[in-house]
Amino acid sequence: MVLTDDERNSLRVILRLAHAIERDWPREGAGLDSKAEPRLEELRARIARLNSSESAALARLAKWTDHLHEGLSLRHFYALLVPFERLAQHSLRDDEFCSRPHILENDLPARENELPPLPFAVILDNIRSAFNVGSVFRTAECFGLAEIAVCGYTPDPSDEKTAKTAMGTGADVPWRRFERVEDACLQLKQEGYAIVALETVKSATPLNEFRFPPRAALLVGNERFGISPDALRFADHICRIPMRGRKNSLNVGIAFGIAAAEFDRQQG
Repeated sequence: MVLTDDERNSLRVILRLAHAIERDWPREGAGLDSKAEPRLEELRARIARLNSSESAALARLAKWTDHLHEGLSLRHFYALLVPFERLAQHSLRDDEFCSRPHILENDLPARENELPPLPFAVILDNIRSAFNVGSVFRTAECFGLAEIAVCGYTPDPSDEKTAKTAMGTGADVPWRRFERVEDACLQLKQEGYAIVALETVKSATPLNEFRFPPRAALLVGNERFGISPDALRFADHICRIPMRGRKNSLNVGIAFGIAAAEFDRQQG
């Protein structure tokens, strides 16, 4: 669908306003309070103006003003936003709609008492994507990992995109930068870690059959090329995540999360 520049700008303003309302929502199950009324009124007015759009799809959305009222639930509000996001070709990322620690009434609260770090580290071998690295930082904080070794051209939390995806966890998870991944492996070995490479080579042990050492550093590789051969030589163990589909590998951030969860499970 081809939209004019004015129509695209209108959608951007509507979405910016809607996401601001969402961020300040009291909690799931509760309607908006009176403080949100001015922004809600502006949102209604912006959506109503779509009635004069040349695009029939946009003009139809003008009728959605009838659904915007103070008693609206957050779940309903989400549903109302979806067609606007799709028309704007706007894809929400995890860091955009997880703006509160918890919004569900029966959700677990954030932990108040800090637990000892999990004796588990991760070595990032030249990861290209800032989004993937930010995802690793966020997952590492959730599991209470000991540290992250950032190697080569892997971005760190000083990178704006990494920091945004990490959602502030870059300040909570200890991390060190190494120019060479080999240096990181050698240093962590000297500190008592066993290096466990997560790779898809034939000789790798399936993760469901692998027993992690008590103190392990997980080595994960580049999104396209995997772990470099020089770094793989430092591995004390190699494991892989069993796949049932045609593809033999997962996104690096997801693969790391699965391995971290398995290590945590084995710790009991």
